[in-house]
Amino acid sequence: MNTLDRGAKLPQSSAIPVERTESAGIYPDPPDNEYPFPHSSNSEGKDTRNSWKALQLGLTAKKTVTTNYLTFDGQEHESMPLLLTQVSERRRWIIEPVESGFLRIVQNFDFKWYGSTMGTGIVSILLFTFSNVYTQASSILYRLSIIFYITNVVLFSVILMMTVLRYLLYPGLFIMMVNDPGQAMYLGTFPMGFATIISMTVNIMVPRFGAPWAEAAWIFWWIDVAVSMATALCVPWLLQVRHHGVTDLDKMTAGWLLPIVAPIVAAATGSLVASVLDPNRAVITVLTSYAILGTGLPAALSVIAIYFMRVATKKLPPTEHMISTFLPLGPLGQGGFAAQKLGEQALRVFQVTNTLSPLNEQGKGLAGEILYTAGFIIAIMLWGFGLMWLFFAVLSVTRQKVPFSLGWWALTFPLGVFAMSTLTMGINLPSKVFQALGTLFGAIVVIMWFLVVSIMVSRVVGGKKHTIFIAPEVTGADNQRQDQPLLDRYGDA
Repeated sequence: MNTLDRGAKLPQSSAIPVERTESAGIYPDPPDNEYPFPHSSNSEGKDTRNSWKALQLGLTAKKTVTTNYLTFDGQEHESMPLLLTQVSERRRWIIEPVESGFLRIVQNFDFKWYGSTMGTGIVSILLFTFSNVYTQASSILYRLSIIFYITNVVLFSVILMMTVLRYLLYPGLFIMMVNDPGQAMYLGTFPMGFATIISMTVNIMVPRFGAPWAEAAWIFWWIDVAVSMATALCVPWLLQVRHHGVTDLDKMTAGWLLPIVAPIVAAATGSLVASVLDPNRAVITVLTSYAILGTGLPAALSVIAIYFMRVATKKLPPTEHMISTFLPLGPLGQGGFAAQKLGEQALRVFQVTNTLSPLNEQGKGLAGEILYTAGFIIAIMLWGFGLMWLFFAVLSVTRQKVPFSLGWWALTFPLGVFAMSTLTMGINLPSKVFQALGTLFGAIVVIMWFLVVSIMVSRVVGGKKHTIFIAPEVTGADNQRQDQPLLDRYGDA
């Protein structure tokens, strides 16, 4: 073995340049026990820690770190791995997720919860309609509709307060929610849930307490129109310019309909509000409702056509989105209901206000009669289209077991408004067949409401509330930032 002469100098190894270290992505390795949340002793905490371990693994990219170096023989060798051949590109939370307690509920209380107000509201409207159709049980059905109406007002108020509190405490979550294409679609549930309260205010409060409540309903309706139009215009625009990567056909879901349906619901509500207004304000309400119906219904039909091509040429949606196959029933059912009710109000007010005033030989205005007749024709055509989607939706959800989520509220409101359109056709014709079908659909909606509520309550009572109070934007990519390299952090030191 050769030995070095005394006094001989060892060849100096070249220092690793700073830029090479940065490009290699050398980061400090955090302790093994570092988690986003503090440790908890209960079983839910263990499940949460396990999920966060999995999440960290998903957020950690592994890469081999190499650098050039000089050996003792003075020759340069390429790409010898460092001692730690893999280092983690770790990410940090922008808004730290809370593990438990009230703040966790606030953080995860997103716009999906307004779907529960839509479902509760349509049940109250159905029960009120049943009370007018089935006079033998009118009293009990009417009282039940009042109970659901009050429940919906309380529910909407609580959710609204939680929404305000969420974005006051965590304003950054609103930007993250808007940037998440799946979550931004749920913005449309807010005006639709509010519209059900306005409709029942007209049905319940105006007959009892008179004009002041009619004035209040009219003011609330204009607010709902403004929010509905903002949602229907802005969210699709974000889909075009910001939500890249989800516009691929195989990634499309029927959730695209949620913001677009809001003006259709507002138009249907406008027909009810117009029924308790004086003719001059009623005609303004009717014409505005026709205009926003023209905004929402053609756009919804366009999205439904694209969605049909998606399921026909690609495949059915993933299991977690399977319930969304019922969503096309919403614009079809609510559009048919709006067309019929607006036709009724046009027949009532156009002649009185000399709107579109050309007369026939009998001295009567024709515009109201034409719109009334056309409303029924449009409704029955949309109803037939809705039957096709109901057939597809039922077959889709029966192919596999669909896990429970807040998306199950999509079983209530779309089918509920489809039932309302059916019942209205049964009244206008009149027809016992449509009345029976509307009753059947409405009864299914009521049963589904109790089913969804019972599952939600059982999960909260059973300690599984974390499966209900969960918002993707809280743990999504928009709420994470990549750590700076070690030398970037201390480069100024």
